[in-house]
Amino acid sequence: MSNKDELYKFFNAVDNLLNSKLVFAGSYISDLLHSIADSEDVYNLIAKCMVNFDFIEEWQTATTSNYIEFPQDSSKQIAFIFCMLNNIDDNNLDINKVLEHYFTFDENVPAYEIFKQEVVYRFRNLIADELGIDENFFDGQSEAEEIAQLNDLQDTQSQIETEQIDQPKQIKNAQETSDEKIEIKEENRSDEEKSQDTKKREEENKDMKNLLSAVLEMKKQVRSLSKFRRTPISRTDLIAIISTLEYAIKTNESEYFYALVLSIKYLVKSIKSLKIIAERIEQISNKIIRS
Repeated sequence: MSNKDELYKFFNAVDNLLNSKLVFAGSYISDLLHSIADSEDVYNLIAKCMVNFDFIEEWQTATTSNYIEFPQDSSKQIAFIFCMLNNIDDNNLDINKVLEHYFTFDENVPAYEIFKQEVVYRFRNLIADELGIDENFFDGQSEAEEIAQLNDLQDTQSQIETEQIDQPKQIKNAQETSDEKIEIKEENRSDEEKSQDTKKREEENKDMKNLLSAVLEMKKQVRSLSKFRRTPISRTDLIAIISTLEYAIKTNESEYFYALVLSIKYLVKSIKSLKIIAERIEQISNKIIRS
């Protein structure tokens, strides 16, 4: 991927966050941070801005009032916003509390809209200015969307082939804990019982892998549809819901499956190709929930 393509992907991620709703903010912030890691120019710029930068100290200075007073230096502003977004993504900062404390100074404008203008749009412009990018660059933004979609399709294919559901830390820890409990009672169990439990775990892992594969397939289909007008939600927001289900699968949070799958099934019912995948997702998730 060329540097220009990487920049398109970054600015596309910024625009997605600017156009998002609060409920999906976490997903879009995560996408934005990933796009920074994928862009050599943006990554190197931020790395340079981070030299000798102390976020905790700057945060304490900036938040003495009911609004955020950003550092005056543009390099420090970039580092400040980058760290702020990272802390939100890592759950060290609660975005709802941040909005309530620092972005409610205009009663006529929702706090999240103020946040997007004061933080996200500012970040976008600072990066563009530092990299010497003019407005003509953004005329190719539609091309950037196509590039991002192609990259996502490649990532999806790679995930389907190589991703292992039991790799995430949360699942691994849960399995280790479970294995310890099993070992305590191991002497009192028959070989047949051990074999049945092994088969059950293998079947559960298989179901989770199949569910992830179906969700990734739907995500790919949604991105590749040439027209997207028959659903009560935008393509961007639907992808965010699907990504939330994908995350729930990877972290083994099956308590969220039912609500997310039900929402997705309703939202895609008017598109036949997606409806078929949604029914398969529902069938697999119901099997997992019942087990």
